[in-house]
Amino acid sequence: MNRHDTPAQAVASYKLDLPATRRRHSDDVKYIVAVMWTAGYSAGTIGRMLGMSSKRALNLAQKQNLIDRATASDEDRQKLLNDLQAIRCEDGAPLDGGRLDKFDWKVIALEGRKVRKGEGGRQ
Repeated sequence: MNRHDTPAQAVASYKLDLPATRRRHSDDVKYIVAVMWTAGYSAGTIGRMLGMSSKRALNLAQKQNLIDRATASDEDRQKLLNDLQAIRCEDGAPLDGGRLDKFDWKVIALEGRKVRKGEGGRQ
């Protein structure tokens, strides 16, 4: 039994012959999060689209270490988005399972970012 599992979860995983570990996200979900995060969508929007919490979507985006979105220029983000689009259908089938067929592969300008105190904004 994993220290994070309740006894009921441990019993259920034993009966179903499943490992008593946390759920791992599939590659298609990770790819969609990477694309949408790079494009400039919020964690809340990504979470709603994929049926997960915004905290989980943000955690997935940050774990992928693609780009520091806050400091990257729109051009850098667009280059990365183009690279992600290029690998989308490498094996013939889209990595996202077709969920990004109507996606606009252009970054959303992240203007109007909040300026923290001490970084040049009003104090």
